[in-house]
Amino acid sequence: ENADDTKQIADDTKQIEDDTKQIEDDTKQNYGMKTYGICGSPWVPIL
Repeated sequence: ENADDTKQIADDTKQIEDDTKQIEDDTKQNYGMKTYGICGSPWVPIL
């Protein structure tokens, strides 16, 4: 029972990490698209 609970928590944590990574990827993509016309590359952020 406890092992199952622990695994469930680990799965939930991984899911959250995946979601966070997805959001970061989306943000990076959106940011890249915004800067595309300026620097010519969608993956170079303007700092």
